[in-house]
Amino acid sequence: MPASEEVVKSPAKRRRRKSINVKAAAAAGASEVPNKTDATGTIPEGATPTPEERFKRIVHAVSDSLDADIFYYNGQIAPLNTYKAIEMLRSRPRRTNVLLVMVTAGGDPAAAYRFARALQELYTRFTVLVTGYCKSAGTLIACGAHELVFGPHGELGPLDVQMSKRDHLFEMQSGLTVNAALTALHVRAYSAFKHFLLQIEIESEGAITVATAGDFAVRLTTGLFAPLYKQVDPFHVGEAARAMGIAQYYGARLSHIGQNLPDSSLTKLMGFYPSHGFVIDRVEAETIFSRVRQARGDEVPMVDMLISIGAYLPNGETAECEMQFLNDPRPTPHDPGGIHAPQHTPTEHGTSPDDEGGLPAAGAGSE
Repeated sequence: MPASEEVVKSPAKRRRRKSINVKAAAAAGASEVPNKTDATGTIPEGATPTPEERFKRIVHAVSDSLDADIFYYNGQIAPLNTYKAIEMLRSRPRRTNVLLVMVTAGGDPAAAYRFARALQELYTRFTVLVTGYCKSAGTLIACGAHELVFGPHGELGPLDVQMSKRDHLFEMQSGLTVNAALTALHVRAYSAFKHFLLQIEIESEGAITVATAGDFAVRLTTGLFAPLYKQVDPFHVGEAARAMGIAQYYGARLSHIGQNLPDSSLTKLMGFYPSHGFVIDRVEAETIFSRVRQARGDEVPMVDMLISIGAYLPNGETAECEMQFLNDPRPTPHDPGGIHAPQHTPTEHGTSPDDEGGLPAAGAGSE
C-alpha cells in the first residue's frame, strides 16, 4: 500500500471514517496557493493546474524550503500506531529534517516517548506543526522538538498524567488530583487550627493560657479533619506520584535533545495549570518553550488547506489513526524517482537521509 494511503488500526475496535477528499481541500485553498514549481516539473504556459497539483506544489515548496519530510499523524497515541509510524519513517530514504503535523487528544506516554525519540534519532532537526488539537501525550512529543510552529487553531495542553478513576470503568482523573486534594486539606486544617486558637484567646480575654487554648484548638481541628484524612489511601498517593514521574522523566530526556524546554518550564507544564484541558496556545507556549513561531511563507496556505479538510480535530479513540507522508521523496542520482535512494549514516543528532512521500489524505473525525 502506498505511503499516502497508509491507515493504521489501533488494538481496540475501530469505527471507520471516510477520508476527506484532498482535491476538495486543495480547491478550498486554491486562491492562496502561490505559483511555484514542484519536483515533477513546471506546468506548461497557459495550462491550469488541478487542485491536487496545487496542493502538492505548496507542500513540496514547504518541504524543499525546510529540507524536511512532512509527516501527518492524526489519532490516538498508542503503541501499535506509533510502531507503525516509526516503521514508515525508517522504511524510506529520508530528508535531513522532519516537520511533524501532529493532531491528537493524547494517549500512552511510553508510546509518545518512543515516537519522539525515533524522530530525534532519524532526523537532524525535528519540528512540530500544531494545526489544532495536540494535547496530553501530544504535548510530550512536542517537548522533544527543536521548534514549534503554530497554526491559528493550534493548542497544546498540560502534562498531568491521566489515571483511571477508582470504581469508575471509563472515567479518568489527573495524577495531580491527589496532590491537590492533600494540599487543600493541609491549608484548611491549618486555617481551622489558627481560627480556633485565636477565637479561644479572644473570647476568654486572656483567662485561658495560650498552651491550653492550643490544646483545645488541636482537639477541635483533629476531630474535624480526622475523618477526611482517614479516607486517604497511601497506596493511591504513591501511585499518583509515580504516574506524574512518568511525564517528568520522559519530558526531561526528550527536552535534553531538543533544547527547547527549560527544566523550569517542564515543571510548569506538569503542575501549574488548573485542568487537563487547559488551552496552551501560541502566546502561552512562548512563555514555556524557547523556540515558538507562527506558520510563515508557504506554510500558511498549507496550514489553511489542512484546516479546510478538518486536519485540526483529532480522530477519537474509536476511529482510525491516519498517518502518511505529505511530500514525495527527494530524487537522488542513484534513483531519480527517489523510491530506492540509499540510506545515510546516522549523525550525532540523528540521520540526514532523503525520504519518499505521498499525497495527503488528511482528515479528522470527532470523538
